[in-house]
Amino acid sequence: MLQKRVIHSVRNYALTLGQILIPTIFTILACLLLLKSSRKDYSPALTLDLTRFDNPITPYDVRPPQSANAQKLATCYKASFTEQNTPVFINSDSGNITIDEYLLSMGRDRNDQYNRNYMIAATIEDDPHGGLNIIGLFNNEAYHSIAISLSYLGNTLMQCFGSKEYQINTINQPLPRNISKRVTHTVSNEGNTGFNFSFCVSFGLALLFATFVVFLIKERTSGAKHCQLVSGVRLYNFWLATFLWDYVNYLIPCSLIIVVILGFQTDGYWQYSWWVSCR
Repeated sequence: MLQKRVIHSVRNYALTLGQILIPTIFTILACLLLLKSSRKDYSPALTLDLTRFDNPITPYDVRPPQSANAQKLATCYKASFTEQNTPVFINSDSGNITIDEYLLSMGRDRNDQYNRNYMIAATIEDDPHGGLNIIGLFNNEAYHSIAISLSYLGNTLMQCFGSKEYQINTINQPLPRNISKRVTHTVSNEGNTGFNFSFCVSFGLALLFATFVVFLIKERTSGAKHCQLVSGVRLYNFWLATFLWDYVNYLIPCSLIIVVILGFQTDGYWQYSWWVSCR
């Protein structure tokens, strides 16, 4: 009876490979999820620019348009953007449209596009005392848009009055969490990651257990089991051979699961293994 089970497993090699690979693959996915979640202790650094937005549009205005110095500063403001951004010049003389009126009309007529594409804007105007005023505008739907607007204004001043070989890169680097927030995050995160890990491994083993029934169903539907019992095979021999071979098939993926956990050094599962401690 045991030899028959071995022959069946060799002939149905696809099912046998599935019994070995499916639990192993789900364990690898569980370890990857656990490894990914463990790296989220600190928020990543964020470069404050418009490259993270989808097709950003940046309107800017010069008031009055005849001012040569204001036009020069507007040219530097336009040059500070990359190719992914679309600067739009608003001519104040055309129907007396100001940057505020333009933004209000865009927000009223194209609300979805306005919140998605219009993040920052600028107005450059002559000062009555002979200087220049550059005003940065921002869309507060994105919390960091105010810092992005100030970053582009700083680059504009660098390009216009400083060296064009240099550029200011503004990066938002969050401070490390304090002890109380780290403890709260760890407690809440451990529960979720532990559940996800157990769910993935259990799901792979559930599929493994389901494959053990395939051989028994085939023998039952084809009448082979009945023929064997009529021919003199003891019932306990039939079930003992089934149990032993399924146990061997179960040990192989379980051993691979242990190897995967040791390979990933999954926290909470490998530290107290005696074969690891003896090395």
